[in-house]
Amino acid sequence: MRGGYSGAPGYGAPPPGRGGYSAAETRQGGKVKSVLIGINYVGQQGQLSGCCLDVQTMQGVLKQAGISTASGYQEMILVDDKKSQFPQSRMPTKREILSAFKWLASGNSPGDTLFLHYSGHGGQQKDTSGDEEDGYDETLIPCDYRKAGVITDDDVFDILVRDLPAGVRLTAVMDCCHSGSAMDLPFEFRATEGSNRDPNMYCESRGKKIKKEKKQKKQKKEKKDKKDKKDKKEKKKRRKLEEDAK
Repeated sequence: MRGGYSGAPGYGAPPPGRGGYSAAETRQGGKVKSVLIGINYVGQQGQLSGCCLDVQTMQGVLKQAGISTASGYQEMILVDDKKSQFPQSRMPTKREILSAFKWLASGNSPGDTLFLHYSGHGGQQKDTSGDEEDGYDETLIPCDYRKAGVITDDDVFDILVRDLPAGVRLTAVMDCCHSGSAMDLPFEFRATEGSNRDPNMYCESRGKKIKKEKKQKKQKKEKKDKKDKKDKKEKKKRRKLEEDAK
C-alpha cells in the first residue's frame, strides 16, 4: 500500500514469475520501522499457541528481505507470552496496540518503509457508523479485550492509513479471521494462478472518495435516526390525544 492513496504502486503481490521481493524493491532509502504483534491469549478462553512464534518467523522474513538490516531500523514488538524470546516486548493490550499504530504512522516522509504484522484473533461486530455494506465492522482482538474492548477496522484505517503521506510504503500482514478487510481498505485484490493482471494497478487513488462516502453514509444514518425519533414522538403524542378524547 502506497501512502496517501496517490495512485502509485504499492507492494501488492509479487510480480509475475517472482516468489518475493528483493531488498531493493522493499526499501526506498528512507526510514524503516516495523510493529510485530503476536497474541496467544495466555490463560484465556480461546488460547492460541503459535502467534508469538509467528513474530519470530516474521523477523526472519524481514531480515531476508533486507528490511530489518537497514541502517537505523526501528522495531516494536508486542507479545503476551512470557516464555517468548522477547524480554523487552510490550503487552498487546488495546492501549499498547493503538499506541504502536500511532508510533508506526507518525513522523514519516516520502521514501519511508513501514511494516505491520498482526497474529491473533479477529472478529466482527455490528457497524454503528453506517459505512459497512454488510453491516459489520471487522475487529482485532487485544489480550485485554474483555475489559478494554476490541479495535475496529475504522480505528485501524483512521490511525494507519488515512493520513499516511504519499510516497510512504506500508505493508501489513494480518494473520487473523476476517483479515481481508481488517484495515477497511477500498480495494480487495485476489491473486490467481496464471493471472496476467498487474498486481500493482489495483491500488488507485481513492482515499478522499472513501472518506466522503463514509461521511455521507454517517449523515444518512443520523438523518434517518432523527426522523425515526421524531416519528416516534409524534406517534406517542397522537396516542395520548386519542386516549384523552376517550
